[in-house]
Amino acid sequence: MPHLLGSLAGCAAGLIKNTLAPLTGTSVASVDVDAQCEFDVKGILGMKGATGDIRNVSLTVTVHSDDSQDKIERLLETWKQRAPVFLCFEKPVQISTNLIVKKSEDS
Repeated sequence: MPHLLGSLAGCAAGLIKNTLAPLTGTSVASVDVDAQCEFDVKGILGMKGATGDIRNVSLTVTVHSDDSQDKIERLLETWKQRAPVFLCFEKPVQISTNLIVKKSEDS
């Protein structure tokens, strides 16, 4: 889970500060993000009655800026509409998988 939530948090921090703020003329000194979720490790272990699903993903985004609350809220809404990692969480995504098995001596 840490890598998954790290991707979401990094997407928020990086896109807001380095891409969207300059595009929208918003002053952003820094962005702090706290991403959390719930999951049952018993599901990962295949234990009866449990699933590996993640639930209750929450994201707290702290934007350090001298701009108005309204302007920063619009910036966050723009991020939510455009951010690829956030959109993967927000909307179902079809995933295709391919498996390649190689013997150790083939590596």
